[in-house]
Amino acid sequence: MLTDTACRNLKPRGFSLKKSDSGGLYLLVKPNGSKHWYLAYRFGGRQKKLSFGPYPVVTLAAARECRDAAKLALSQGSDPGLLKQIAKRERAMAKMTFGERADDFYAKQKAEGLAQKTLIRTERMVRYLKAEFGDRPFDDVARQEFRPEFLGWLKKYEKTGKLETVGRLRSTAEQIFDYGDAAGTCINPARNLGKQLIKKTAVPRPALVDPVAAGTLF
Repeated sequence: MLTDTACRNLKPRGFSLKKSDSGGLYLLVKPNGSKHWYLAYRFGGRQKKLSFGPYPVVTLAAARECRDAAKLALSQGSDPGLLKQIAKRERAMAKMTFGERADDFYAKQKAEGLAQKTLIRTERMVRYLKAEFGDRPFDDVARQEFRPEFLGWLKKYEKTGKLETVGRLRSTAEQIFDYGDAAGTCINPARNLGKQLIKKTAVPRPALVDPVAAGTLF
């Protein structure tokens, strides 16, 4: 097994030098002098390698803790390498803003080949939403606490009589929140606001079936 002193004293050579600790953990010393922790393990019948980071930023004790956590995941039937990738993606997603998620949502709409009229309308709604909330971290607004603020913003449009715009803004925001919730864990603050917003009353326009009336119209 390695010691911290041994790790510090390892010198680079003309080739990559592998120094094992225990349980598959080893320190790789590269010719340029850099040192990096790895864990060799098998999963699904395949030999794999998991990186824990550079030494001495990641100490020997910390590397052993990472090894033990990976071994625990293996004992539970999970691939620690895959778990690391998932965690990395989740951290990247957590850093995204509402505006970035909105842009991704709109790009998806375009890729699906929706009608040009629909895309123009959606782009306009996305633009309004981004102007107000675009710089906010997505995870900060995708929660119940954001609901009153969002509702208050919609009310400003409602007071101007733009009820159709209010409905489309709310609907677009709801779709963006659903799209951005890849893990299925966020609260959609744009959903179920019907009781708080004025409902736009549609004016029925029955079809003309009387030939005389139809002729008069023309």
